[in-house]
Amino acid sequence: MTYNINDAFLAHQVYQNVGRGSTLVSPDGSQWNVVLLSPPNSSDYQGMLVRNNATGQYTFVNRGTESATDFVSNAQMGIHKLPDQVPHARNFLQDAKDEIIRNGGNPTTDLSLTGHSLGGSITQVLGAENPNLQASTFNAYGVGNLIPAGGNYSNITNNVMAGDGVSVAPGSKMIGDTLMYTEPTNSNGDTSLTRGSHGVANFLSPDVANQNGTPATIALPPSLVLAGGDIQLYPPGF
Repeated sequence: MTYNINDAFLAHQVYQNVGRGSTLVSPDGSQWNVVLLSPPNSSDYQGMLVRNNATGQYTFVNRGTESATDFVSNAQMGIHKLPDQVPHARNFLQDAKDEIIRNGGNPTTDLSLTGHSLGGSITQVLGAENPNLQASTFNAYGVGNLIPAGGNYSNITNNVMAGDGVSVAPGSKMIGDTLMYTEPTNSNGDTSLTRGSHGVANFLSPDVANQNGTPATIALPPSLVLAGGDIQLYPPGF
């Protein structure tokens, strides 16, 4: 089992300065129209709603860590709090659903969610709250310790690089299914943690996209005991 490379492409594009109404062309030639961009807000949450020009399907994309304000959201997860960006993401998701309805679509059947890093964590939260929407994340910090237990998260698929440090940071607990992939330039599957492994561009590599992801379970305690015996808390983002 692998992921839809279009989701990885869109999770990458949300970091770019795309404009509303612009057209994005994904690696498989699909064309996407940028329908909505999130409005300015105090938490610096940023997201976009795009529409596949051929199929009419919509994808709601959450951006990951980029600004100094985003690091506040990362730190909040590190101390077992949902990021301040989540309420703004919820509001924007409702705006997206309303826009889909205005355009004659059905947000229950025509919409999916995606995001990378912090954006993937937000995607997990929204996917948990909207179980009818398929959600795909890339190198996300797992929010299983931050939301009520016992939900059915079969609509959520998490994709992680074997060397990613964010998805296995202290306190990360994935919800839904999780698939792990080896590095695009490392056929030996070295699992040493590197910053380079975290970038969403890894998932645009054919070496990764053509793999069958290995099912994985990620559920870590909130602290890491170092070799010297000290306990250190880490924020989940870079």
